[in-house]
Amino acid sequence: LILAYFFCFCKFSVVISFENFIINLLLKKFFMKAIGYFLLVALLIWLAATHFGQSLGIELTGQNTYISALIFAVILSLVNLVIGSILRIITFPFNILTLGLVSFLISLLMIYITDSFYDNIKITSLLAYLVVAIIPAFAGMMVGKK
Repeated sequence: LILAYFFCFCKFSVVISFENFIINLLLKKFFMKAIGYFLLVALLIWLAATHFGQSLGIELTGQNTYISALIFAVILSLVNLVIGSILRIITFPFNILTLGLVSFLISLLMIYITDSFYDNIKITSLLAYLVVAIIPAFAGMMVGKK
């Protein structure tokens, strides 16, 4: 009888540890994708600002421009998560009617809001807003974010 209780307890603890293992694995995968996404967005914004900044109208300021781009990517993701999600829910019927154009306009609005919040990046032209709006979509496609 004691052996039966011991066997049931060990089997239960193995199941719990296996579930914890799966949860930890999924969380690690999620956070690794998120970190990769932030780093890739920051890298692409930094490359666009340093190589094409004068012609596009993107200017990164601060002591370390890559850190400025990384902070911009994190703020953009947070603004997109909070405000962008609400706007996408509200404008869902229009998004279907326009075949996704409203979603792109919401992305432009999120970049404008992030640009007004964060002072270390200046976006001055419409072409720069369009390029910066395409960058997170491209990064999400490369990382596999859905």
